[in-house]
Amino acid sequence: PICASHMLGMYYFSVCLFGGPMGDGLKPQNNLECLQSGSACGNVIIRPATEADAAFVHNMMCQLETMEFDYPSFLPRFSRQLHNPTYPCLIAESGGSPAGVINLKIEAHLHHECPTAEICELVVDARARGGGIGTKLVQRALRIAREAGCEVLELSSNGSRTDAHRLYERLGLSKTHWHMTMPLEK
Repeated sequence: PICASHMLGMYYFSVCLFGGPMGDGLKPQNNLECLQSGSACGNVIIRPATEADAAFVHNMMCQLETMEFDYPSFLPRFSRQLHNPTYPCLIAESGGSPAGVINLKIEAHLHHECPTAEICELVVDARARGGGIGTKLVQRALRIAREAGCEVLELSSNGSRTDAHRLYERLGLSKTHWHMTMPLEK
């Protein structure tokens, strides 16, 4: 089924990663160690997603789109992406429980000299919003994108997600494109 939110206006945000003012305010070595060891970064732990996170990530995707996705068909998609280095997926934990997820896609495009990074999904559990988890996830995405040699970090966002737009703009992303969609019949 096509969710009504897919038919609303969407904005395309991006930030240039070469020589721009988009520092994340975190020391790379400390945060890389934090990601690798799974240790706490402030009150939030950022770690790579695993198969054991499937139910949580599924729940976050349902929250994002305000609809229930079929769990059995979600599992193989999630597993394929977890095993594909093109799709780094990270989980934020707060108080020992998963609280947010960010899923990236890093790839080369013909119209860019260097790879690009796209935030495919970013969701903080509704019960954990407003505590800086989304900021930490985007900051980690920026670090991963820079380490991969990407020239830009991009994302599309539903026009109705104004709180998310404020977060993206506060972090240095800007509205640069319109994202247009056309639902395809099956």
